[in-house]
Amino acid sequence: MAESLEQFDQFANLDLLRAQRTGIPEVVLAERKSPAQTIAIVERMLGELGRALVSRVPPETLAALEQALPAEIIWTRYAEGRTLALRRPGADVPANGGQIGILTAGTSDIPVAEEAAALCVEMGCVVHCAYDVGVAGLHRLTARCRRSWPAWWTSRWSACPPRSATGWAAAGSARSPACCRPARRGWRWSTSTTASVPARWPG
Repeated sequence: MAESLEQFDQFANLDLLRAQRTGIPEVVLAERKSPAQTIAIVERMLGELGRALVSRVPPETLAALEQALPAEIIWTRYAEGRTLALRRPGADVPANGGQIGILTAGTSDIPVAEEAAALCVEMGCVVHCAYDVGVAGLHRLTARCRRSWPAWWTSRWSACPPRSATGWAAAGSARSPACCRPARRGWRWSTSTTASVPARWPG
C-alpha cells in the first residue's frame, strides 16, 4: 500500500489506489486547505488517475482552480460549485449497475446531499435525488418516486387501493403490503399478510 501514497511537501498523502481497493474514490476536502494546496492535489490526481473529486470548495479556491486547470478538463458542479467532479477526456467511470436514492427533508440539506450524490456518481452508480420531501408532506415523496421509479412504483405500490380521495395506500411488497393514510398528527402505517385485503386504520 505504501507505493500508492504520494506525499506533497508534508501537507498531503494521496491514496491513489483507494478506488481500486474499495470501489470508493478518494475525495479532496478543500475546506481549510489553501487554494495552492488544493490545486497541487487536484493536478496530481488528474495526472495519475484522470479524475478528481473535490468537496466543500471555498469561493476563492474555486476561482483559483478555474484559472489553474487546462481547458480540456471536464467539470461537473454540484451544490452550486461547492463540490466538483473533474476529469480528463476519456476518463469515464464505468457504470456498476447501482441505483441510489438520496432524499432530503428540507432545502437547506441540499449541499450535503449533493456531496453524497457526487460520490455515488463517481462510484459508477445512477443517482435519483428528491429534495424537500420531509414527512410533514409525505405526498411530495410519493410523487417523486412515481417519476423516478415508475416500474417499481407500479409493481410494488399498487397492491393497496387508495383509502379515500384525500388519502392513499401503499404496498411495501406483494406479501406484506404497508398501508398509510393521513392522521391528525402525521401518518399512520400498518401491515397485512395478504395483498388482497390491505390493512386500514378504523375511522
